[in-house]
Amino acid sequence: MTVGSSCPLRPGRAAQVFTALGLISGAFFVLSMANTLFAVDKLGLSSAAGIWCGTASVVSFVFAVKVSRPSALAQHCLA
Repeated sequence: MTVGSSCPLRPGRAAQVFTALGLISGAFFVLSMANTLFAVDKLGLSSAAGIWCGTASVVSFVFAVKVSRPSALAQHCLA
């Protein structure tokens, strides 16, 4: 399966590439969006948004520091 180029100066088609991390990320995104509907229904929009934004920030930081193992300079900048 191919997708079109989004660049107007470079028409054509590019090969679509699937990676394991991309597929896992997509699955987590779909689960996250589905749970957003339940959270808004149970908590209200303002409370749910505060919780999911805070959770997303913490998870993103932990993933960047623990899983992707950035360089020492990047860790120093985050500290």
